[in-house]
Amino acid sequence: TVRAPVFEVPVTLTAGFICPGQAATVTLETDFDEVERIEWIYIDPNNNQMFLTQFENERAIAADLEGTYEVAVFNRAGCEIGRNMLLVLESQDDARPEVLPAYSICTESGYGEIVRPGTFVSYEWYRDGDLVSTDAEYNLRSAGNYTLIVTNADGCSFEAEFSTFEDCTFQFVATNAMELRNPNKQFEVYVNDAVEQAEIWIHNRNGQLVYYCQGQNVQSRV
Repeated sequence: TVRAPVFEVPVTLTAGFICPGQAATVTLETDFDEVERIEWIYIDPNNNQMFLTQFENERAIAADLEGTYEVAVFNRAGCEIGRNMLLVLESQDDARPEVLPAYSICTESGYGEIVRPGTFVSYEWYRDGDLVSTDAEYNLRSAGNYTLIVTNADGCSFEAEFSTFEDCTFQFVATNAMELRNPNKQFEVYVNDAVEQAEIWIHNRNGQLVYYCQGQNVQSRV
């Protein structure tokens, strides 16, 4: 019995983006039963070629440089039976999760700030190492140390850490040296996280109301 020789096999390359601080994985798909040797080549943006001998016979390699990655497969006789190439790019998505170092909660009243880190494809919220949510935003209800892992459309993951602290006392600070038409001495009120609504009345010496404002969902320390 004479087995018909195989002169060509399909060769497919797949890869994601190169993420900040993380290499992309270039994966080879082919008929490995017919392949004896695998050869990888890197081609930089200036068309300079370099044989990646450290990845010889590997079915998947790490790509940390932007450019074209080429693969050639050979049979047992040393003949090339397949070749393909793939351009691997760096992710240009510069969005990062926006969180504060610490947030306040009040377990007694059930109050907790809502963390909105931005727009991403997926979210993972961990409290003290346990997964607690996969929603786009998280209402803090428990004290602890939190880790947020988000993934963007390019498949890049980013991590942010923050903590919570108990704050059930209503506090506010008001300036006491306002000067009209002096932008450096405006009347300002700062509140802590336990305050959800604030109203201000300003009267002149005759008792007449000269200014009033109301704030809903006021932000802490703003």
